[in-house]
Amino acid sequence: RDDFDQTFKIDLKSEVTDYSFVHGYRLSPAMLIYEGVSLSTYHFEGTIEGTTTFDSNNFDYKAKNILGAHIGMMMGMHGINLKVEYATQKIKWTNTDEKLLQSFGMALSFGW
Repeated sequence: RDDFDQTFKIDLKSEVTDYSFVHGYRLSPAMLIYEGVSLSTYHFEGTIEGTTTFDSNNFDYKAKNILGAHIGMMMGMHGINLKVEYATQKIKWTNTDEKLLQSFGMALSFGW
């Protein structure tokens, strides 16, 4: 539990469970291809005092059995690496329609 004393008084409890399976295959010493699937559950509940935006001070939001998948590639050697990844997630929160979210990421890293 966390308490935040700012404009609003917030008392928040969160529970998150995440299961993932990730598999990778190294095509060469400089190239790795990987993919994975995940199953997640989120639950946030608590109170917000001092706001006029909500109908009630209490809130309770859940998202169960969120399915996710990703695929990516890492390339590089000798301290220079490029990582490219695509991911998607099917999610439905309490009081929302089901949505398919997608993301694309790229990172360049240097090390010595």
